[in-house]
Amino acid sequence: MPLTTGGVAWRVTLTGPLTLTFSAGSAAQDGQVVRCRFRQDGTGGRVLTLGTGIRVGTDIPTVTLSTAASKMDYLAFQYCHADAKYDLISYVRGF
Repeated sequence: MPLTTGGVAWRVTLTGPLTLTFSAGSAAQDGQVVRCRFRQDGTGGRVLTLGTGIRVGTDIPTVTLSTAASKMDYLAFQYCHADAKYDLISYVRGF
């Protein structure tokens, strides 16, 4: 599911596996932060995969979402213009 850079907050209910990608394009601003809230549907167990335009660091090397039905997790990304990547800067689970 591609997310455009026009907004700073996204709410997504997962109904199946999802590959998260961002379209940097000319609208992406260096330092721009995009927050995402992912909610499992009534079944749960949905998987999130990070696309190639996203990179992770040593503090948060992977993302494994909560799997229980209706649980929510939050992720935040910051755009790095020099590398044309969205860096995962925050990950909080289990709401």
